[in-house]
Amino acid sequence: MPPRHDVYGIAGTTLDELVPRIQQRLGVELRERDSSYYGGRYYLYRASPGRELRLYENYAVVNGRRVREQHPEHELILELSDLDDMDELAARLLEGLPGAVRLRSTAG
Repeated sequence: MPPRHDVYGIAGTTLDELVPRIQQRLGVELRERDSSYYGGRYYLYRASPGRELRLYENYAVVNGRRVREQHPEHELILELSDLDDMDELAARLLEGLPGAVRLRSTAG
């Protein structure tokens, strides 16, 4: 099966509020990281290289721009890449996180 990459937009909450909810909902441990590419502070779960979950604010303080400019209505962006049982993870996210919307899903 080709690798799958899902992108979710989340509105109506903050990064600090969302981290424990995602950890509980998906059963993963998110580690805080820092990157200018993702606008500063972000959270990462890595099962193995290329198989990960990344959560970040959709605003980069350093340049005053959206990280994902095509989705300005979403304060937070969640990316899942090639994790086990992506359909189950999607269902848990969409039913357990009000304000979460799948923006894109690609395979291959």
